[in-house]
Amino acid sequence: MTNEFFVTGLLLVTLIVGAALLPISVLLRPNHKQQIGIGVLSGVAALLVAVLHLHGPLARVSFVPPSILASVSFLFGPVAGGVATAISLLKLVVHSPYGWWISAGLSVSLWGLGSLMWQLQRRMRVNFWLMLSLLVLLVPLFIAPWAALSNPFIFREWNVWEVIPWRYVIGMVLLCGAMGLLMSRARVLLRLRQRERELHQALRASGGGRWEWSWRSERLSYQGSFFRDFGLEDSPDDDALSVLKATQSRETLDALRARVNKEDAKRLKMSIERLRSGTAQHFHEEFRIRDKTGKWRCVIARGSVVERDASGACLRLSGMLLDVTEHHAMADALHLSEVKYTTFFNTLPDPAGIVRMSDGCFVDVNPAMARLFQQPASELIGKRAEEIGLRMDEADRDRLLFLLQEDGQVHTSQMKISVGNTLIPGVVSARRTHVDGESCLVFVFHDMTHANAVQESLRTTNDLLREASWLGRLGSWEGVSGVGVTYWSDVCCEIHGVPAGTPAPLDYVERFIAPEWQEKVRASNSLPRDDSAVWDMEFEIVRADGRRV
Repeated sequence: MTNEFFVTGLLLVTLIVGAALLPISVLLRPNHKQQIGIGVLSGVAALLVAVLHLHGPLARVSFVPPSILASVSFLFGPVAGGVATAISLLKLVVHSPYGWWISAGLSVSLWGLGSLMWQLQRRMRVNFWLMLSLLVLLVPLFIAPWAALSNPFIFREWNVWEVIPWRYVIGMVLLCGAMGLLMSRARVLLRLRQRERELHQALRASGGGRWEWSWRSERLSYQGSFFRDFGLEDSPDDDALSVLKATQSRETLDALRARVNKEDAKRLKMSIERLRSGTAQHFHEEFRIRDKTGKWRCVIARGSVVERDASGACLRLSGMLLDVTEHHAMADALHLSEVKYTTFFNTLPDPAGIVRMSDGCFVDVNPAMARLFQQPASELIGKRAEEIGLRMDEADRDRLLFLLQEDGQVHTSQMKISVGNTLIPGVVSARRTHVDGESCLVFVFHDMTHANAVQESLRTTNDLLREASWLGRLGSWEGVSGVGVTYWSDVCCEIHGVPAGTPAPLDYVERFIAPEWQEKVRASNSLPRDDSAVWDMEFEIVRADGRRV
């Protein structure tokens, strides 16, 4: 009996050692094929245990190794437990004692109990050790009735507490307890690997690198493609789960220090001295360093002391370097954009502003807008158009909103606004945008009052000149040297006997100049003339109706 228990325990320890050698993924989340493999190995061990206990006092029950069958079902699920149960019962094919059905029934009962506990633990998220304690309590209670059927005389009082086979608890506790510890360790290692993988992904996304500095050995350790830009070509990749590369080469370290900006190097030295003396635990510094192409890069160094000696002096530093060159470039571009916006916005001669679409309040106005309303800009910001005395025609407003909704912008749309009692014609250009997360409208209004007045004056003057031309029988024309007449007025058309609006003929000399005058006109047209020269010429034309004038 002692040898049997010793060999059984040795088999259980062998199973535990085999489980410790399994990969973490197989131990925690085995797939279907892996579950079958685990079931086969466990079934072989269960079969060996059954052979050892074949001649025990409970021969029919001893065909079943409860510790293994229930444990495998509880740890790896019904597939692995079912395979182990089937293999453990192969002994019945060779040796079938009276009451073989007892062994088969007990095996299926233990498989069902372990599988049920496995399902409860997965679905209800119950603590593993709590479920194990419950399983350890239930397995002997499941064995006792089957043992009574195997030998009614021995278990005449099987319901008595003392005759319940608690000895199987030892194997359950040994196997499941050890496997539980192995699984807990595997989960911790899995989480550590996940954290390390996330750290490497973050490191790669940040464009930086990890580093360590040991004062005792003057050794620099580093990892990340970031360091390759500064001459450390052997730096491991960002996503490589490997140890840091180290160097103690004086030449390499001096070359790396020479790349740092001299002014920034003085500031860095002071921060490092505070760490080394023990007056500081962490540091955060930004400095400039030249890469191997000669370009200055802006870098942030963050680190902390990870090891000190008995006196508190720093022995080892660890931290990260982050490349913020692009961030500075973006900040500079944003600053330049803000300067341009402020300059253009404030010097724009036309009234301009930003209106929040949600409530119609002004977010910002330029000085020209303030001059239009004869109020400080601070008095206009935060108010609606109606509150500052600005009104517009409803048709113009509806057209503006429609165009904004269709295209998101409007260019030089005519509009009339009222400021107080003054009606101002003009054109507006606007575009929808987002300011501080709010949908806003940026607009510029150009006052057309003066332009309309000038246009009206020019129109009146032109009408008067046209009327004077008709009264004085004066026609106007334009010509280009080498091309001919390109424009003539309606009076010219009437003089030449053609309908008003007839295009100017390019062959004017041939069509309308009298033959005896054509050479004289051509010679006059070929003479060089200054743009400001005034000249006159008299000649005879032949009208379209043949009459000479």
